[in-house]
Amino acid sequence: MEVKDVANNISEVLFTEEQLYARLDELAAEIDAEYEGKEPPVLVGILRGSVPVTYELAKRLKTNVRFDWVAISSYQDSMTSTGKFLIEKDITLNLQGKNVIVVDDIYDTGDTLLWMKGRIKDAGATNVDLFALLEKPEVHKHSFKPKYVGFEVPNKFVVGFGLDFRQQYRHLRAICVLSPHVYEQ
Repeated sequence: MEVKDVANNISEVLFTEEQLYARLDELAAEIDAEYEGKEPPVLVGILRGSVPVTYELAKRLKTNVRFDWVAISSYQDSMTSTGKFLIEKDITLNLQGKNVIVVDDIYDTGDTLLWMKGRIKDAGATNVDLFALLEKPEVHKHSFKPKYVGFEVPNKFVVGFGLDFRQQYRHLRAICVLSPHVYEQ
């Protein structure tokens, strides 16, 4: 979906499709350099928001990665996290002794990434790196930083390229700020 298709609901375009792809090219090159001569990492995408990010990242990697997915929720159709995680779909690959990169769409509070890192370490992974396409530094609750970060964004409601509002706008080809009139109803 193009931004023009929902322009009345968008207050600002933060990153175009071209900017997103260019940054993913850079991040893929970093990952390829990091894993050169090592066992390729398993990409574990956090459903649903990381689907486009994980797919586009993997297309750009030269290293032969494997995928798995986990569906967890801490929002339960709310705009703020409950802080408690519900596993809707768990990882199916054996991660014992593997290098893992957890891929998420956004690092805001940090609760999800920190929780996932702990779960994957407990599953026996040798190394767990974190990847977030977007980062909202203003709302961090933890001091860690993902190894791979695409862009910093302001503390506004962002949608597109996997990020949603009530399961809408995920398929926007850009990262946009959602107009308040949409979510303040």
